[in-house]
Formats: sequence, structure tokens, C-alpha cells
Amino acid sequence: MQGQQELFLAQLHSAQNEIKSLRDKLERAQLAATLDGLTQVLNRMTFTRLLEQALGSGQPGVALIMLDIDHFKQFNDQYGHPLGDRVLQHVGEVLRNAISPHVTVARYGGEEFCVMLHACRDLDNAWDFAEQLRLKVQALRIKARGTDQLLDRVTASFGVALAKPDDTLESLLTRADDALYQAKRNGRNQVHRSAWK
Repeated sequence: MQGQQELFLAQLHSAQNEIKSLRDKLERAQLAATLDGLTQVLNRMTFTRLLEQALGSGQPGVALIMLDIDHFKQFNDQYGHPLGDRVLQHVGEVLRNAISPHVTVARYGGEEFCVMLHACRDLDNAWDFAEQLRLKVQALRIKARGTDQLLDRVTASFGVALAKPDDTLESLLTRADDALYQAKRNGRNQVHRSAWK
């Protein structure tokens, strides 16, 4: 009887370890499904779902910041894709450090990132936040691996839009994207507010 009980406890312990291992694997898989593998910020699919939920809930003060690393293709061509990936990782780190309960960050695609602000007072407040991010990106100093060569300065252009009550995901993204491209047309490495259309 005692031998059977010991065998049962050993099997129970083994099953508990297997359940814990499966649970850990499931958590890692769920995390991998929401994050961008290179930058460790949210991926586009997860971000658009969260932005759509925020707009659908009618919560006031949702702002969207879109940013694009300036001249990234030229940087890749000059230094190579591995260093281009490092630039993306460093910009991702700047953005990850800005994450709070009121800030959601994602890689939207290529060298473009999105930041959603919750409980944002107004467009000026969103602009101020984007300007702080711009200065932090501009302050990045990235060296080539194996040498002390300092790479060209990294800068980014930013577009900011504040959600209106009738905004859809597409309309808010369009306004932020239009503002981003206005920042690029105006000379890059700056923040531009969206026009209220």
C-alpha cells in the first residue's frame, strides 16, 4: 500500500511538472504572438487591435503618434542590414522605456513605429510627449561592432493625431500618417501635429 502511494505521489509530481512546463511554453508562445521579435515592442496586429478597442470603447484622450526613422534605407545601404537591425533595436528600447499604463508602443512595419497615448489631455500634450521621444532617439549614439566608429546620428520624424469621437482606426491612422509625412516634407527630425479634418 505504501509503495502504491509513493508511486502515485511520484506520478502526481511528474504530472505537475509537465503541466508547469506546458503552461510556461503557452505563455512564451502567447507573448511571441504579440511582440515584434526584433524590437520587443508590440507587433502591428496586436497594436491595431488595441487601438481599435480604445476607439470603440469611447474613452476620451486617445492620441496616436507615428514615427519613422529618417533615411533608414540609406543607413542600411551604407552600413548593412545587421547594423540597421541594431538601430531598430535601439529605437525600440527608447520606446520600451516610455511604456507605462498610459502608453502602448508597437513596431508598425519596417522602420515605422506607433505609440498610443491614453488619457491624453490634448494635442499639445501628445506633441510634447512625441518631442521627448524625438530628442531621445536623436541622442542615440550607436557604434559599429568591433570598432569604435560612431555611426551617423539617428533621427526620426513624428506625426501626432488626437482621436475625435467619430474616428475609426483608419481615419486616425490616416491623420497621424499625414502628419508624419508633413514632418518629413518639412525637413525631417521633427514632430508635426495633424490637421483637424
